[in-house]
Amino acid sequence: MTGPYFDLTGKVAMVTGGSRGLGYQMVRAFAEHGADIIVAGLIEASYAKFGKVDILVNNAGSGPRMASHDVTESLFDSVLNLNFKGPFRLASQVAKRMADGAGGSIINISSSGSLVPLPMVVPYGSAKAALNAMSLSLAHEYAPKVRVNTICPGPFLTDISRAWPEEMRQSADNAMRRPGLPHEIITAALYLASPSSSFTTGSLLRVDGSSA
Repeated sequence: MTGPYFDLTGKVAMVTGGSRGLGYQMVRAFAEHGADIIVAGLIEASYAKFGKVDILVNNAGSGPRMASHDVTESLFDSVLNLNFKGPFRLASQVAKRMADGAGGSIINISSSGSLVPLPMVVPYGSAKAALNAMSLSLAHEYAPKVRVNTICPGPFLTDISRAWPEEMRQSADNAMRRPGLPHEIITAALYLASPSSSFTTGSLLRVDGSSA
């Protein structure tokens, strides 16, 4: 995957949740293609050190699996804060700075749970659906210098999958009939982060084996 199409030399990439799972795969790929990496969401510290952020990946997110009637108000708020409010605050602040500067690319990591009706994770799926809508709105608000896109992953065999039953690790309810391998997120992220996607904004790229 080397070559001119995904060249990130001289770019600064901020990736939340970049120390594990799919975030870690993206961090490694960006670094291998020349980017300096910030694995955090501390805006002022990042600009103080690097002077800019060219690529923002809102990757941090999670939600417990439980019956909807057992979700407390505090748990509901925490799931929405992590999966929607936090990404909104970070994306909007960075987008403004990008628009005032040389531009940039923002990638919001959603979930197939935002597109298909999944029981037991309603606050999580709903927050990710809001994230999808947010991406499209920000794409229009901060264009043309800032591109905002969404990657919608399905089940992946990251560290979190170690707790899954073996059947879930071997098969999935999608067209590919299996979970994704962690490295299979890389090309989608590189495409949206790099100048190769210069005419792509407001898009939602499914990397989910085509979930129903």
